[in-house]
Amino acid sequence: MDKKSIQVQSYKHDGKLHYEWGSNIYKEDHEKVILIGLPGRVLNHHTKGRDFILNSVCVEVFYFKEYFNCFFNLNEEGGLEYYVNIGLPIEYENKIITYIDLDVDLEKSADGSWKVVDEDEFLVNQRLYGYSDELVKKVESTRDELLRRIECSEYPFDGTYEKMLINYCEKELDNSMCQMVSTSQRHAFGIKWNLF
Repeated sequence: MDKKSIQVQSYKHDGKLHYEWGSNIYKEDHEKVILIGLPGRVLNHHTKGRDFILNSVCVEVFYFKEYFNCFFNLNEEGGLEYYVNIGLPIEYENKIITYIDLDVDLEKSADGSWKVVDEDEFLVNQRLYGYSDELVKKVESTRDELLRRIECSEYPFDGTYEKMLINYCEKELDNSMCQMVSTSQRHAFGIKWNLF
């Protein structure tokens, strides 16, 4: 592992490794660790028994105190996609980020629609893993707060990480993916580019 590479490991509430992948440290402070996932990275999904090749460029944001982590993806067609995991705050040691996945996720596809997913899995796992009433309430309140922030375009859904993602692509990667981002998306985040 080089000095910027890092491993991310997601566990289920019973301590079993759910999935893991490698990424790259971009920035870190006392509140969060920001990673950049590059095309061609492999997600080892232990629960499904499969590996997935991820060809997006992704800003991945992990928090030390928040009960969620966020993924801002630029897909191969230049569309912006979002994924938010609800989970316990991260632990970070020896270039490994770990967290407990709490099932409920939010996702926004390239067409702009948001949806809450895996609430059925959350109901099953409440019984299977014996989630406390306090933990169930925390997951539900985190979901509701995330939906409120999305509705109000509040951090982290205020364009901060979209700008970071696109600016990173422009400066560090082949511009072909960046050039596919629509003009409306560029204007929405106030991004000015010098592509040539």
